[in-house]
Amino acid sequence: MLTKNQQTVYNWINDDLELPVYAEAYKGALEQLNKKSSGYITYVSHTGRDIMNGLASDAEGITRQRVQYEQLVDKFKDDWKDEWEEMGFIHQMTFQKNI
Repeated sequence: MLTKNQQTVYNWINDDLELPVYAEAYKGALEQLNKKSSGYITYVSHTGRDIMNGLASDAEGITRQRVQYEQLVDKFKDDWKDEWEEMGFIHQMTFQKNI
């Protein structure tokens, strides 16, 4: 059961912005906060991040670009190669990239 304020936010996202995916995610996060079932912290935090990162741009029809983390790491991994090798990360990165 949503509070009056929570229902207002849900209705705004769902009806006014016409973004039911975000509305349902918001509602699900609130339910998880109340139930505190297994994994609720992860679900709520990821949902909050997704809403913050996407709601405004999706409401305005702005296309977002997905961050290409592997390419970002490739740009600086040679600079950190010695430090990462000492910690065993180079082998792990090479192994994961070849999977």
